[in-house]
Amino acid sequence: MDDIRQEDGLWLLDINDDDEKKLKNLSSKRLVPLHPVLVDELKLPDYAKSLRSNGHTRLFPNLKQQRDGYSQTVSKWFGRYRVRCGVDSPKKTFHSFRHTFITAMKHKVVNISILHELHGHALEGMTMARYGKKYPPRVLYDEAVSKLEYPLDWGHLKGGQWVMKR
Repeated sequence: MDDIRQEDGLWLLDINDDDEKKLKNLSSKRLVPLHPVLVDELKLPDYAKSLRSNGHTRLFPNLKQQRDGYSQTVSKWFGRYRVRCGVDSPKKTFHSFRHTFITAMKHKVVNISILHELHGHALEGMTMARYGKKYPPRVLYDEAVSKLEYPLDWGHLKGGQWVMKR
């Protein structure tokens, strides 16, 4: 549960391979600044703190680990959820969020090396891949995460089981 923490005034998601977690590759390990909607509206840090105080060690304690980790459980859940929301296309999977995020960042003309770090892809070439150090979270936030906008009403999520009640 320490994977959601605050550093230098920013809330971060620490994607790592500590404990039972696994990463696809070395560049998957990263610090991702949380978007203001997750912090201010959906109160994700407060929810994580509440779970910690109740002895939980994972953000979604109800998920059951399968042979390949937790992703299969989440993917199956999302498949059922999207149909209930009226999205019938089998092409719209949980992985589609990655495509949507990358497209949104591209349209905001975010620097490609910042985008690679945010979504966990390796940089190419000796100069950037070997010698270039990772951006600090503040740069990732200011240059990319803070620019992300989706014209959605998040109100329906505020009453959900994973959002802190006031």
